[in-house]
Amino acid sequence: MSWIDSEEAKCTTDNVVGILCNIVTRRWFSWKKLEQRHWFAIKQIEGVHYNLDSLLQEPKAFESKEEMQQFLQVLSDSHECQFFKVERSSQET
Repeated sequence: MSWIDSEEAKCTTDNVVGILCNIVTRRWFSWKKLEQRHWFAIKQIEGVHYNLDSLLQEPKAFESKEEMQQFLQVLSDSHECQFFKVERSSQET
């Protein structure tokens, strides 16, 4: 697993099996605004990319690689997301 910039996150290769996203979330607790970090994964399974965010009711399949890239671009444009790629080990290929 390694940190990647937003441009690299959009350019997934066959070796990349998933992207971990770490985003800032904001919630109000009583009269205080809490800022926390939330982790979720985007994983490629049999050629389809899925958003595995636990805040969703169920995993969401992206209709295309381009849709996933647009989603990552929105996260990147927020300047409140870090990306990490998970690559297939050389032993798995």
